[in-house]
Amino acid sequence: MTSRLPRQLTFEEYLRVEDRAAEKSEFIDGAIYAFPGGSVRHGVIAANVVRLLGNLLKDKPCRAVGSDLRVFAEKANLSTYPDAAVYCGSIQTWRTRDDVATNPSLIVEVLSKTTEAYDRGEKFGAYKLIPSLQDYLLIAQDKPVVELFTRSAQDVWVPSMERGLGSSITLPSLGVALPLKEIFSGVDLGTPPV
Repeated sequence: MTSRLPRQLTFEEYLRVEDRAAEKSEFIDGAIYAFPGGSVRHGVIAANVVRLLGNLLKDKPCRAVGSDLRVFAEKANLSTYPDAAVYCGSIQTWRTRDDVATNPSLIVEVLSKTTEAYDRGEKFGAYKLIPSLQDYLLIAQDKPVVELFTRSAQDVWVPSMERGLGSSITLPSLGVALPLKEIFSGVDLGTPPV
């Protein structure tokens, strides 16, 4: 990722730039970074996850949203567009901005070669500072593998992993399980399932 502007910006300045921009960008501690486009696999997986979560949560006080709603981790001064997120209760927004949410319960990122290190590293470090966040789900796009990090009562992030189209990943904070065959429905993996 490369910064598009040479000087540090405030979050308010970033929002003004973003409001006029033709393309999405992420805000990382005063810098604006181009938002990478996704592959067909990436798009299908992200859409599957939003649809699946929406269906599973229809009778719960939680709702799933796609990558159009920005998340702001204020303590880390980082704003991103996760591939999917779930909000339980009312969605809290930043100041008067209804396009900036601050209280996700679950964040989902579909991994790619260009963003995987960032998704696992700096971005996850920032997400950990969001008090409402309980689960962070990472999804491979080239094989049926998902990794879940769940916040424990001691504020420790506990990892788990599921592999193969016959398995499911349980999201403890939401009380639902996502079958991998549904996450990867319609995705040409090009390789045998792991």
